[in-house]
Amino acid sequence: MSTNAENIWKALLARDVMTNNVVTVSASTTIKALRRILAEHNITGAPVVDDENRIVGIVSETDIMQAYVSSLLGNEAHNDIYDLFSPTPELSYDVASIRAPQWVEEIMTRRVVVASEETTALKLCAMMSERGIHRVLIARDGELVGLVAALDLLAAFAEVAGSLAPNGA
Repeated sequence: MSTNAENIWKALLARDVMTNNVVTVSASTTIKALRRILAEHNITGAPVVDDENRIVGIVSETDIMQAYVSSLLGNEAHNDIYDLFSPTPELSYDVASIRAPQWVEEIMTRRVVVASEETTALKLCAMMSERGIHRVLIARDGELVGLVAALDLLAAFAEVAGSLAPNGA
């Protein structure tokens, strides 16, 4: 990366790339409503907030799938969504005994990665990479003010690269 690009990238802050109008859900949202909300907004996950807009968790399509797979397989631990595609001929399903989750609070991740509006884009990239996550919540005084997704950072990187290209190439 050129020195100009490095300087711009280091100066780029969460507040510069974050989504401000974040779609949120509450812990008491039903899974059915969550699926509808994610589809309507064309998003794959959402922060979970309380009545004061304080962050209490985050939930994603992957959480929904893992919860349903776990309930189908007898609540065995399945840390990798790719377990869905592993051949397991010894499994049999008693459909009557399946108890699928009903509420966001049952499947949400409570340990959320949060950063401030002043966190650099480079730091956000590192946080996502180190933790294997796709979004970081942005908070001020414990209250949700934005969200930075991996795609937000890729778009910012492309914009910086494009602005430095000779003749707008």
